[in-house]
Amino acid sequence: MTDDEEVLCAGILHDTIEDTDTTYEEILHEFNREIADLVLELTFQGDKETGRYFPVLKTRKAIMVKFADRLSNLSRMRDWPGDWQEDYLHQSCFWVSEPNQKG
Repeated sequence: MTDDEEVLCAGILHDTIEDTDTTYEEILHEFNREIADLVLELTFQGDKETGRYFPVLKTRKAIMVKFADRLSNLSRMRDWPGDWQEDYLHQSCFWVSEPNQKG
């Protein structure tokens, strides 16, 4: 999809801040500002309890990484429990006019 090294690094690191104790500052120190900013942009914000928990995507590069991540997850979700699959598919329908459609 791309040979942009910052996008590729951000793709590998995209869950680092939300899934580990690693901070934005540590990513900035180890890589560079563009990678750290992309990872931060891809980090989920909000409240899990309300269901409003999603990254605030602002740039084309972050959207590319998020779509690649979503496609990767969709392509290997066969082994997930059925309710996880339903939830993920529902979350993936953000561009469909009626998100309750199944398919």
